[in-house]
Amino acid sequence: MKKILLILIAAIIVACSPKTENREGETIWSLYSTFSRLGDKYAVADSYGVPVTEYIYDALEGLSNGNVLARANGREFLLSKEGKRINSIEFDHFNYCFNGCAIIRDGELYGLLSVTGQLLLPVEYNNINFITPQLALAIKGDYATVIDNTGRAIEHTNLHPDIIMQNLKHYEQIYSSRLMADEKYWNGILDRYEALCNSCIETKILARTSKMPKKESNMALQRIIKEAMAIEDMLKEASGHMTSAQLERLSGITDKYANYEK
Repeated sequence: MKKILLILIAAIIVACSPKTENREGETIWSLYSTFSRLGDKYAVADSYGVPVTEYIYDALEGLSNGNVLARANGREFLLSKEGKRINSIEFDHFNYCFNGCAIIRDGELYGLLSVTGQLLLPVEYNNINFITPQLALAIKGDYATVIDNTGRAIEHTNLHPDIIMQNLKHYEQIYSSRLMADEKYWNGILDRYEALCNSCIETKILARTSKMPKKESNMALQRIIKEAMAIEDMLKEASGHMTSAQLERLSGITDKYANYEK
C-alpha cells in the first residue's frame, strides 16, 4: 500500500511540474521571462511554457520589469509579458542601461526609452552616452546637454562635451539636490496615498459592522477611491522619478490593500 501511495505521489508531482517542452516548441526559461522556440523563431510563453503568441519573432529578451524586448523583420519593439505590443514605437537597436531606461537607435539617430515603453527623449540625437549611472550626454552636432535617466535636462545647456566633462561634479550636485527634493515630494504623495488606503479599509470595516450608515459609507468611499485612483495614476507615471525604497513602499501599500480586499 505504501509503495502504491509513493507511486501516485510521484505521478502527481510529475504531472504538476512545469514542462521544459510543449507540444509545439522548446521552452526557454530566462531570468525575467519565459519563451518558446520552434526552429529559428520564438514566441512569448506563460510561466508554464505555453506559448501566448505565434512563433513570429527572431529574438526575445526579458526585461527586469516583466516586459519583453522583441525583434522581428529587422526591427525591435517592446511587448508585455502577455505578448501584447506596448505601443507603436519601434527601432533598429535597444541598448539597456541598467537604470530603468535604454538608449534606442533608429537609423543614425538616438533617443531614450524607459523599460515601461515611455519615450523619454525623441529619436533625434547624434549620440547619447551615459557618463555616470544616472547622467548622460545627449549630443546634437558638436554640442550636448546633460540629462538624467528620466530624460530631464540637468541644466538647459548646449555646450561642447569636453566642457561638460570638466564640470561633471557641478552637474552631479544639481542632480543630487533635485533627487533629494523629488524624494521629499514623492514621500508626501506616498503618505497621502497610504492614508487614503487606510481610510478606505477603516470605512469598509465600519460599514460592515453597521457602525456607519450605508449611504454615508458609500459616499465616503467614493470620495476616497476617486482621490486614491488619481494618485495611483500619478504614481504609475512617476515610477522613474522615485527611489527603490519608495517603489518598495508603494508596492507594500498596494499589497496591504489587495490582501484586505481578498
